Amino acid sequence: MILSKRENILVFLSSISLFVFLYYQSILEPLIKNTVNTYNTLETNRQILNDLKLKKENMDTLTSQVDLLAVQALKYDDYIPPFRKISDIIKEIEAIALESSCTIEKLNIGTPLNNDNETENINEAFLLSTLNYNIRGEYKSIISFLNKIEYNINKMSADNLTIIRDENAESLIAILDINFLYLKEEDSYFYDYPIQGMTSKENMFE
Repeated sequence: MILSKRENILVFLSSISLFVFLYYQSILEPLIKNTVNTYNTLETNRQILNDLKLKKENMDTLTSQVDLLAVQALKYDDYIPPFRKISDIIKEIEAIALESSCTIEKLNIGTPLNNDNETENINEAFLLSTLNYNIRGEYKSIISFLNKIEYNINKMSADNLTIIRDENAESLIAILDINFLYLKEEDSYFYDYPIQGMTSKENMFE
């Protein structure tokens, strides 16, 4: 049977169509699907990477903030510490007196008081303790001592100040209270400073 020219063309076109269909189904379609899947996976991974980078940046920011807060907390601990031994405060005041060319002649230790009734600005979690001093020195030295107390990094203040002249010497004597705050901790307050005349006892209140 001899096909006409038109029929030959139709057969040829049908063969081409069949080849294209088979090629698309067996090769091209899987390749396209694989390419699309690869692209989607790449986009997903890129999004995950961006999220991780953002989380890392946030974590770095939080870490920096935590470090900054830790440094600030240490400063606040110095400013109003959780608890300070009387001996530490006394040694600090002794150093200030020495630096100011003053001499400590007398020291009385007061009882720590709840300070919530003293001022509305102080929380009841704080305690106020008082040390009473007699300080000897020249006028400029005493003023220097008072300034160093008031502007000390730790929260201390000088109150009830009286300055008298020693009749037997050219120097002055300043009688004052030095107050300091600290955070109250139950059963944590004690004295352990060796007072003159009682140095044989480790703790004069025991």
